[in-house]
Parts: sequence; C-alpha cells; structure tokens
Amino acid sequence: MKLINIADEGAGYKAQLYELYDNAFPEQEKKPLHVMEQLVNDGKMEMLAMVDGDEFVGLAINMISGDRALLDYYAITPEKRSCGYGSKGLEVLLAHFENKVMFQGFVWNVNSFDQEGVQLGKVLAKRVLAHDTDGALKVYSDLLNI
Repeated sequence: MKLINIADEGAGYKAQLYELYDNAFPEQEKKPLHVMEQLVNDGKMEMLAMVDGDEFVGLAINMISGDRALLDYYAITPEKRSCGYGSKGLEVLLAHFENKVMFQGFVWNVNSFDQEGVQLGKVLAKRVLAHDTDGALKVYSDLLNI
C-alpha cells in the first residue's frame, strides 16, 4: 500500500477521496472542500489517497505547519474495513512522516533517530530561523529558501 498526494500524481483519485470524505464523516465534523483545497494550495494541508496496487482504499488528510503534521481525517472505504487496511494505512502514514524526518536529517547531516543528533538539529534549526548561518548551514538554508 502507498500514499499518493492528490494535489500531485494522485489527481486521478481525487473524486474517490472526496466521495469517501463526504460519506465517512458527519456533516458537523467536515470542513468545506473549497476551504480544504485552499489549505492544500497554501501548503497547510495534504490530502493523501491510500492505494493498494491501483485500487483506492482510503484517505488521510493532514494539517501541516512547518515540521509538524496533524492527522485531521482518516478513513478506509467501507468494503475494505475489517481487512487490515486501517492498520496498514497507519503504518504507511507513519513511514511517510519518518521518511520526511530521515530525509531532513540527511540534508542537515543529522542522524534524526539519535538523541544527540536531534538536539543538534534543534540548535541548527534555531540558528537557521534566526538567520545566523554560515558555511554549509548557510548553503542549505539558502537552498531551502529558509
């Protein structure tokens, strides 16, 4: 199973994701789709289709703020419930974010899963956000437009 962002290569799953979203959640819990699309365009939300082979099996909609993500909506299609897809989807979603953390660590030359590396990452992030960079750190922050 894999996650595909419908704003990118997963556009073909958009209608199925919207239909599942519409049917899976009570009206009072749903955000208007046009608001969600604007959040996606602003980089504050990602709408992910869960796909097994080529078959749409669920959705994961995340609010994004900097390096943080909040799972806002999560649903499995009715015909795939009780088949292990919910658990598998959560595992894939966790791996999705672990890979982002691992890639960021690679870019910053920090072992993201080592506590000392995490602490160094915090120090470097504070320097970047304060625009107190030089050498390779400056090159990386300029490259990432931070």
